[in-house]
Amino acid sequence: AKLYSTENSELKTKALQNNLHLLDAKVRHLGTDRNRQILQHLYEYSRDAIETRFFTEVENIETTEEGFIVVTGNGGRISCRDIVLAPGRSGSRWMSEICEKLNIRTMSNRVDIGVRVELPAEIFKHITDDVYESKLVYKTDRYNDVVRTFCMNPYGEVVAENTNGIITVNGHSYADEDLHTENTNFALLVTNQLTEPFNDSNEYGESIARLSNLLGGGVLMQRFGDLVKGRRSSERRMEKCYTRPTLKATPGDLSLVIPKRQLDSIIEMIYALDKVAPGMANADTLLYGVEVKFSCLRPPLRRRWRCGSCTRNRPSPPRWRYSGFPPRPCHSLSAVSCIAGATRRSAPCSRWHRCPCNPALRIRGRTPRARPRNSARIRRATRSASNPLR
Repeated sequence: AKLYSTENSELKTKALQNNLHLLDAKVRHLGTDRNRQILQHLYEYSRDAIETRFFTEVENIETTEEGFIVVTGNGGRISCRDIVLAPGRSGSRWMSEICEKLNIRTMSNRVDIGVRVELPAEIFKHITDDVYESKLVYKTDRYNDVVRTFCMNPYGEVVAENTNGIITVNGHSYADEDLHTENTNFALLVTNQLTEPFNDSNEYGESIARLSNLLGGGVLMQRFGDLVKGRRSSERRMEKCYTRPTLKATPGDLSLVIPKRQLDSIIEMIYALDKVAPGMANADTLLYGVEVKFSCLRPPLRRRWRCGSCTRNRPSPPRWRYSGFPPRPCHSLSAVSCIAGATRRSAPCSRWHRCPCNPALRIRGRTPRARPRNSARIRRATRSASNPLR
């Protein structure tokens, strides 16, 4: 498969001239039709080192003094010392139940809501032939929201997917040219960062997707021209549409489903993309809704690190651990010995400070300082021990 890159593309300059930002990326398109073959090769490669159990549902995680017990749906119990849970976005609800049972705080305040755009492939041909998938980011003038393109499928098709009983929309693209269509599709997603007191962004996205299923019985479809004119796309109007849809969806009105703020941001993004890909804002551009990218459930983590002096010159590697609040104060080194990288001993530090040896450690929101990279800097830092560390 060919490797595409944005390094030497003129698209970045053209995007910046129109207030769009092209993210650097390298893409090698494998194709949806090759998925089974690729996964089979991955399994064959790892089967001697990893035991894989298919069609085995994990129902619960229990803790013991030695580690964990994984309870499966067929009555099995698997003991282990360490465990990695990776249920994916669709398993975020199950993950939240497990974390709540184990007293692990979680964060899930982001969700991306948008539509799947489908238009003739010729409109984006100069972009897809060059970089294949263009990840363009735009910040709206009206709301200052971030809108981005995602999952571009040249000559692909729009498909419906079922996530926990909720029908949303997605896209596929095939490596076999015999399976190609005359259209290109991609997602336009508005990033929603929700704040307190609301802390379940996935439920917010699911509620919008359920409303779409309620009105259209599944995926809704609307012409862009009908959307900006404030009218519903009917069967009669769709028969006159020059863009032939690749997914059988219900013609309707997306403004009854997607909140106004997100919809205004999507419309503004379409007009911005029309400047780099003329024809994007045509009346017959199709919009499918809704497309929701649920945020992965994450526990708040903090990087705990100690210099060599606090472990009697036995350096310990960085570790990611669950962070309780409030965080504990630094107990390892004073300012001078911390800067000097364990070149001299000091009494334990009882105050908060930032350790330059660990720029990732955030204490009281101070800006990190660069770690000394040579002995001259270390000597200067040692001589200026009276200066407070910032």
